[in-house]
Amino acid sequence: MVSQKLKSIVQQLDVGKIQAHILVDINLDRNREKLLLAENAFYAESELARNGLSLFSKDNNESDFITDSSLWNKDLWTDLRIELEYNFSREKFNNVVTVMKHLRETGHPDFQPKITVPKSTASSKTHSTDSSGSQGSSNYNRNNFGLGALGGGLAGGVLGKMAGVTFGGVVLGVAVGLAVVYYLNQRNDE
Repeated sequence: MVSQKLKSIVQQLDVGKIQAHILVDINLDRNREKLLLAENAFYAESELARNGLSLFSKDNNESDFITDSSLWNKDLWTDLRIELEYNFSREKFNNVVTVMKHLRETGHPDFQPKITVPKSTASSKTHSTDSSGSQGSSNYNRNNFGLGALGGGLAGGVLGKMAGVTFGGVVLGVAVGLAVVYYLNQRNDE
């Protein structure tokens, strides 16, 4: 599904701005459930063509792309994405998409969808584990109490030292850190 933001940018008929938006979307697509790159590019190219413009530039025939998929890795993908930034050609775009799909299919962790808990599920007080076996959001948030106390204690200690009441600053900092984590957990559980 093409986003309203992309539709709005395409309406401006600014090819450079559209290309920049798609380049940002390439990075986001790595962790989306569904890759939207091809759909976004098709939409932008179609709309631009109606106005006598082209999304893609002529390919400069300079690329690090290799056909041996066993050598495809994140570094190659990054290089190809940079190439696309400097020469936004259909060939370079296709190379980026092809390598990205391969990395996702082969399980590269930087190219897997991030699983988000829908608001309606997050609002229930009982949380289950996801398919990867990680803990649900409530358990994860409870673990943040220790981090909140530590961070608050450190910040309070530094501020207390400056005010000349080190121990009181640490105690106050721990309390503030715990209160912040408690507030965030309550807000997430609503």
